[in-house]
Amino acid sequence: MAADETSGAGAPAEDSRAPVEPFFLDRPRLGDLLLRKGLITADQLAAALVESRERGELLGRVLIELGYVFEDELARVLAEQLKLPYVNLEVVGVDRQVARLLPPTEGRRAAAIPVASIGDRIRVAFADPGDDTAQAIVRRYIPLIELAVGELSDIESAWRRLEQSASS
Repeated sequence: MAADETSGAGAPAEDSRAPVEPFFLDRPRLGDLLLRKGLITADQLAAALVESRERGELLGRVLIELGYVFEDELARVLAEQLKLPYVNLEVVGVDRQVARLLPPTEGRRAAAIPVASIGDRIRVAFADPGDDTAQAIVRRYIPLIELAVGELSDIESAWRRLEQSASS
């Protein structure tokens, strides 16, 4: 059956090999949001996209490295894009008991940290909540999570503080 044909029931034929789309792919693109908010220019976006493709790095990381956006601006826009809460770890802090659910080495590897218990779920701040590998790492230890966006530097600092206080 050709790709544009329909099945006998009149519905498009489904390709069982088609990848499952992550929940956030129908959202506006990050670069477009940053541009609309006036945080970057069209020239900066174009340059960062080229650099991102050449280096195989995420656009957001490239934008920060190039000095086009601040980390907190990027995290807030990413949270808006994904319709997730933004967590400023420097302001709200981290519940130490909850953070202990995830080994620090795994938390650093996933660029994530559990921050609070919300009902039957654990809110986990991710630098990149769209990273399926990071989510899989965290879900090995905490099956019921609520995604949130946090700044990478804040996540790393929180892990350092937790490890220092544990060794004291």
